[in-house]
Amino acid sequence: MYGGAGSSGKYAYVKGRDFYELHLDRPASYFGLHVSAADDSNIMRFFNHGEKVFEHFLKDFLERLGEHRAAYKGNKTYKLWWGGYGNNKEEYLFINCFFPNGVVYDRVQFAGTFESDNHTVGNRTLISGEHIMNVGVLVDY
Repeated sequence: MYGGAGSSGKYAYVKGRDFYELHLDRPASYFGLHVSAADDSNIMRFFNHGEKVFEHFLKDFLERLGEHRAAYKGNKTYKLWWGGYGNNKEEYLFINCFFPNGVVYDRVQFAGTFESDNHTVGNRTLISGEHIMNVGVLVDY
């Protein structure tokens, strides 16, 4: 119930001081992922040619959800016998990161206790949706 979109299949997981990385063959300006059981220790770092271009602490993102945060609590694909959802203390959501103004990345580092899957990479020129964070990189939910 804690990881994997749809509560099934394989997903990336790291715990504590460890990290894992996604290396790209060519730079990209968009990154999306499904985050399972989000918590304050989740960190994403984006690099281009070894230089850090953006660091994102998921706790900052979750705080910006404000009054909407409760809607993301619990794994909605893991319904319990009494009608609740599995792990209703942490958020489950898909996050879109858009890198504007020619900023690109070629490596992503995931640290903290982090469960994720459905990593999506590309180059986007059209950005839509509700932007809840703008710190040089637009982060959507």
